[in-house]
Amino acid sequence: MFDDVPHPGRLVASPMVRTQETAASVGRRLGLPVETDPALAEGDFGEWEGLTAAQIEDGWPGQLRRWHTDASFPMPGGESIEDVGRRVGAGLSRLLAGGADRTVVVVSHSVAIRAAIGVTLGAPSSA
Repeated sequence: MFDDVPHPGRLVASPMVRTQETAASVGRRLGLPVETDPALAEGDFGEWEGLTAAQIEDGWPGQLRRWHTDASFPMPGGESIEDVGRRVGAGLSRLLAGGADRTVVVVSHSVAIRAAIGVTLGAPSSA
């Protein structure tokens, strides 16, 4: 399907259960073991972990919207998008240091992936 992309030689995932399960399935298909890197974990939601948007709005009025629009604003007791970007960027840099002539499959999470795309593109955190 992607003839110009080398067959994956590494499979790296966040330590969280849902990504480990997905990565294990991918690994079976590719014949690769799953490596774990904490740098690829989802954003730390701090006091918001497990809450719905409505519950967050009730407890911290206006802060969820701010977190979505201000990348430097951390979740109470958690990370900002910029924090996640720095962490994930460091993990991606370590992978890149292993060589750019290979394919590495990374299994992660929505906030971490958004931050990784921003870091990779050099986009301003406000984007």
